[in-house]
Amino acid sequence: KYVFKNVGTTTWTTKYSFRYYAGNKMGSPNDLNLLKDVKPNETVEVLFEATAPAEKGNTNTIWVLTNADGVNFYSVYLDLEII
Repeated sequence: KYVFKNVGTTTWTTKYSFRYYAGNKMGSPNDLNLLKDVKPNETVEVLFEATAPAEKGNTNTIWVLTNADGVNFYSVYLDLEII
């Protein structure tokens, strides 16, 4: 689960998405549209399932918030250690 706060001045609409960008996808979907409009200073939760790789060691994944015009404006970099 990720919680994002809109600290900008533009409302994020349901045409905005949280989408896979690079790294280990871990069986996750390619993208998830926001489920509600998010006005400035509001928050939104993004939930999705991921499956850890079978191999032990380090892996990473990068996701981005993308606006309705397809422009990435925020990235989430996760560095994971599979034990």
